[in-house]
Amino acid sequence: MGEVREFLSSFWQDINSIIFISSIAICVRLIKDFITTKDKDPAVIVIDDKKINTIPILSNHLGGAGNLAREISEFLENYLVTTTATDNRGIMGIDVFARENSYKIENLKGIKKVSKAMIEGEKVGFYSICKKVLPYKNLVVYSDLDEVKKSSLQNVIVITDKLLDFQSENIFLMRSKSIILGVGSRKGTKSLDLINLINEELFDLNLSSDSIKMIVSIELKKDEKSIIETARHFKVDFRLEKIEELKKYEDLFLGSSLVKSVTGLSSVSEPCAFKYSEKLLKQKIKKDGFTLTIGVCYE
Repeated sequence: MGEVREFLSSFWQDINSIIFISSIAICVRLIKDFITTKDKDPAVIVIDDKKINTIPILSNHLGGAGNLAREISEFLENYLVTTTATDNRGIMGIDVFARENSYKIENLKGIKKVSKAMIEGEKVGFYSICKKVLPYKNLVVYSDLDEVKKSSLQNVIVITDKLLDFQSENIFLMRSKSIILGVGSRKGTKSLDLINLINEELFDLNLSSDSIKMIVSIELKKDEKSIIETARHFKVDFRLEKIEELKKYEDLFLGSSLVKSVTGLSSVSEPCAFKYSEKLLKQKIKKDGFTLTIGVCYE
């Protein structure tokens, strides 16, 4: 037991899921001191030693314990034991919806309030800048944020990348992962300069940095410390593209022969952002040795 607890203490924040072959009591005693928040704890599942039951214990929705337990139960052909109120009523939890679509929940405490309303069959407002709609029978769908402002409902789900100019305790806010950043750079650039540039330009567009989906550059920049550190700062993917793949977009943008002689591409940030975007909001912003292009994609 001591060795298991020591292992959990060392790796709790780095593990995606933990499966115990034990009693629930043993599992709870071992994990109780490490539990933090819904969005950080790993999925924890218990299977009894006779493999009769599979039971999700922790992070059922955001951590994916429910889905993993279901897969395990189907494989073992045993009983799946669920105790979550929304699951047992066939209602998709708002945190499940967030996880499946990579939305960031702004206020984790609000999950309980919205879930309670859905369990009790109340009307719930819904506005999203994205295409997916929460499958809930008493959903009231709004077409814009002005309708959200006027809503009298006690619970309104809002999914957006925009900075809101109003506040309400009735709003359950989630951030869509919709912003694509194409980045080019000279050697010797500083991550703090790029972080500040991104924050400044997003604020100018009234966009939240929590909605950044990825930073994209060319393979030549795979070891560029400033971009790597910036991606780590915003906790987003740093995606590298092959020059040959981006050449198909090269002629769409005003390029530089000097840049082409160095990189093999006349423009870097614009093709990188364009590949993954529905539209570009700002193109080739130049500052502190960086070029930045901002695009969006609403899936």
